[in-house]
Amino acid sequence: MRKIGFLVVFMMLIAMIASAQAEVRAGSVSVTPFIGLYDFETDEYGFDNSFTVGLRAGYNFTENLGLEGFAHFVPTKTDVFPITNDDDVYLYGFGVEGLFHFFPSAAIVPFLAAGIGGIHYQVDAKGAGIDDMTKFAFDYGAGIKFFFPEKVANFFF
Repeated sequence: MRKIGFLVVFMMLIAMIASAQAEVRAGSVSVTPFIGLYDFETDEYGFDNSFTVGLRAGYNFTENLGLEGFAHFVPTKTDVFPITNDDDVYLYGFGVEGLFHFFPSAAIVPFLAAGIGGIHYQVDAKGAGIDDMTKFAFDYGAGIKFFFPEKVANFFF
């Protein structure tokens, strides 16, 4: 768990450095570390909701429309058959999303995202005969991009 804490702090520091641009611009390329919450909609495997960390890379066709590839990690637990005894499960997601940015010239830019990809479930149930699995995934969500003022960004460069 301590390693995960260091990873979260590291990702937040990278986010502060990487977000120096003051707006979403047409034709711009972005690489963005992120941290967030992951909510499982169904109880199919009884996964606990958890945090997620990852990386996004994208291209903005216009100020409002962009396309981003992503990869993320979600540590969780479950106690539902066929996985028993509150075993750890590690999820690795990947895919591509279309984004719609609201207020693209502001320092805080809310967005909606929807896309397709996959999710790999790695089960920490040694000797239980439970296999890891990878599934197709459709995802959607919302987020906020925060751009630091130029003076703060210059401090990091």
